Amino acid sequence: MRISSQLKAWVSEAAEQLGITSVWLLCCDHLKRTIAAIGPPKTIRLLPDHANGMG
Repeated sequence: MRISSQLKAWVSEAAEQLGITSVWLLCCDHLKRTIAAIGPPKTIRLLPDHANGMG
C-alpha cells in the first residue's frame, strides 16, 4: 500500500503541472499497472500524435 499511496501523490502533483496526456502521466500509469500486476499498459504511439503524423 505504501507504493500505491506514493504513486497517487506523484500523479496528483504532476497533474497540477502537466497536461492530461503528458509523458509523465503515461509513465505513472505504466508503473501502477506493472507494480499492481493489473496487465500490460495501453499501447500509445507518441510519435504520430506529436510529430504531425510523421513516423
